[in-house]
Amino acid sequence: MCEDAEQAARIDALPVCTETLVAILSEILSRITSGEMPHEGKVSHFRRLILTSLMEGGEFARQALKGMPSRLNRKLAACLEAAVHAGDARPGPPLPLVAAWFANHVGVMLMLHLTPKIPVIDYGVAREDLAQQALWFCLRGMGVKEEAIARCLASGPQRP
Repeated sequence: MCEDAEQAARIDALPVCTETLVAILSEILSRITSGEMPHEGKVSHFRRLILTSLMEGGEFARQALKGMPSRLNRKLAACLEAAVHAGDARPGPPLPLVAAWFANHVGVMLMLHLTPKIPVIDYGVAREDLAQQALWFCLRGMGVKEEAIARCLASGPQRP
């Protein structure tokens, strides 16, 4: 979660556009739902620290979210603004940065509910299909038009 100069440079170098918005969200949600989080042991410990922090004042959570999550959400917000400008999305509400944080929250809650060996919720779809369901939910909530989502997904998987 800490700022990594190389990772930050890669994120900053991504074009600000609808395709990047879809690619970043798709990658994040796919990793979360597949269980392929890098450094899984550290991630599991981090989840516990965040949850404990949220229940006890939130200071650790506030500090943790200043790093990469904030950078990613600023990039998502810029991409959403570009999508609106390109006609691929309707202007909010919600505001672009708020929409980015809401998408982040969907991902975090999915991660928490999928953490136990037997997930807390049976969504009624295969785990590999859950990322697509969440992606469409987030993008539609952000105001991205269905045609733009379909176009970006049809162009093939892009790894940010």
